[in-house]
Amino acid sequence: MSTSEDNTGPSPSAAAEALSSADAAARRIRSRRGWYIAGTLVMAVALAAFSIALASWPDRLADLIIPGLLVVGAILALLAWSGRTIPTAAVAVSNRVVFISAALMVVTLLLNRLLPAGFSGWVVLTGLLPALPFLYLAWRVARA
Repeated sequence: MSTSEDNTGPSPSAAAEALSSADAAARRIRSRRGWYIAGTLVMAVALAAFSIALASWPDRLADLIIPGLLVVGAILALLAWSGRTIPTAAVAVSNRVVFISAALMVVTLLLNRLLPAGFSGWVVLTGLLPALPFLYLAWRVARA
């Protein structure tokens, strides 16, 4: 014969405490996810702007583009540093995105050599190529 102690589940206060802990963890994850999405979007914009500027105004390389490259490097370093708190699977995806973006940057630089000098729609289209993997990553993380 079972007693009333065997049939009772967790107390209402314990269940409420568990739910509040789960809500706090979900808020913490969402806030960190937002910063990660913001970082990937900044990286996409920086890569697109850098490649467009490099193709459109190569004479300004030392004045504006090299400092811009340093900013992009700093952002990459920040993303790599934040990878310490990101799950291993997410780090693998991030590394793959960086590799694909670097390969697309090489393609962009080669394509820009074939295009006429100066700012044009084609320069903008090719300049968006290295940004696409980061835009995909931001979309994928935001969707999850």
